[in-house]
Amino acid sequence: MSVPSEIANVGDVFRHWAKACPSKLALQDLQGGQRSYSQLNNNINRLTNRLLDLGVKPGDRIAILSRNSLAYIETFGLSKAGFVLVLLYWRLQPEELLRL
Repeated sequence: MSVPSEIANVGDVFRHWAKACPSKLALQDLQGGQRSYSQLNNNINRLTNRLLDLGVKPGDRIAILSRNSLAYIETFGLSKAGFVLVLLYWRLQPEELLRL
């Protein structure tokens, strides 16, 4: 299977599937939370636009410190705006995080 030409990053994957099958289930967590592809893409767009409004620019690094969750997966889509994600391991102690 070939990758469609409009896909350059993870954010583009979410956008592609939101157009192809918006109401199809994209994610489900162990607590019963769910996101369709459309919901997932809309949440990513809201977060991306909020960060742009705050002055974050393409190429800027965004550190993510979170346990696994639906919201955590949504942060992967920030790449559609050209943000660089820095995923931090949530089990690190504060002193260890400061050394990164």
